[in-house]
Parts: sequence; C-alpha cells; structure tokens
Amino acid sequence: MRGQIAFHVISEKQSPTYCVDAPDFQIATTESQWIDVFDQETQCQPQRDVQLPDVDFTREAGLAAWWRVDNCLGSKVHTDSIERVGDQVVVSTTASGPPPSVCAAARGELESFLVLEKSALFTGREPVKFVLNGVTVGTEKPTG
Repeated sequence: MRGQIAFHVISEKQSPTYCVDAPDFQIATTESQWIDVFDQETQCQPQRDVQLPDVDFTREAGLAAWWRVDNCLGSKVHTDSIERVGDQVVVSTTASGPPPSVCAAARGELESFLVLEKSALFTGREPVKFVLNGVTVGTEKPTG
C-alpha cells in the first residue's frame, strides 16, 4: 500500500524552551494521549497551562516530533510529506538554518505538531518512521 496522507500543521518552529530530549516522537489517537503530549511539552515551563489544539480523534490523529536541538538562532523545520509506504507511515521533514557566518548562538529545539487525517492509508495504528533531511531519526509505534 502506498499513497500520500493528508495532514495540516499546527506549528513547526525552533522552540527556545524545551522539556523533551530530542529526538522524541509521540502519536496521539485519543484526547488523553494528546493531553499527555502537551503535559510532556510544558512540564518544565513556568506557565504550564496551554490551549490544546483541536483534533477530532474520530477522524484525525495528533503527532508531535521533537527533531533535534539546534544551536543556531533562526533554524527552521518543515514537513515535506507524510505517506504510507508498505506497512508504515513515513514523515519526511527538512531542517534548515542560516549560514554559519551569520549564525547567532542560541540553543533551541526543532519541533513539529501535526494533525493527520485517518483514512484507508492511515488508521492511527501503523508504525511511523521519522525522516529528517533524508536520515531516519526515529520510529514510533502507536499505543492504545
């Protein structure tokens, strides 16, 4: 089985404060799992109350990816595609930053929060492989 999976981005950014050691990945197919994702995301921050992004878990799943820690201010992350390849789902992402000559030193974590549409290609039970700049950085098997 092969094909593109519809998704939309909640946020993709370099976060100056981070509570999760990258790389780490979470797939949420229930509201309680989604709450756990954001509890993990905010556990070390002084302001822990966040508005959870809306996900309709009857039709969608949430995905959180903490890709890597980057030491250059202005680094970016962008999800290029999410597709079903065989028995797994592949999330392909590109990270980029300013040239080293203009890099302002700042430690931040590259992170993505996405919503995937459930379909025949993605039910929320498939293993998900995470690829950053062409290199596999992790695989996550959904729980529950």
